Amino acid sequence: MAEIIAAFIAYLKSHIGVLIMGFLGASLSVLLSKEKYTDRIVGALAGFILCIAFAEHASQILANGKYPEVFGFLLGAMGKGTAETLLQFMRSKFVGRITGDDNGNSK
Repeated sequence: MAEIIAAFIAYLKSHIGVLIMGFLGASLSVLLSKEKYTDRIVGALAGFILCIAFAEHASQILANGKYPEVFGFLLGAMGKGTAETLLQFMRSKFVGRITGDDNGNSK
């Protein structure tokens, strides 16, 4: 258990800038959104999870490892719409592979 806590603290120390910027992006999307309050919160959580999962990788691919905080902010602000789009894309590819559809599109 102590190893898990130590690994978590090490992760926080090395990625604190990205996490803070993702939180600020998610907060900005909550403040600027005109959706219902619950939809805003769900969007903010989805954006923060996207930030945690993809900010470092996006900066590696798109900017050669520079500016991970900017990508964290952008992913945090994108929120629920981007998460839904990614899930829909993944479902269409997996369903296409399972059903044997040539181009990976599902009906």
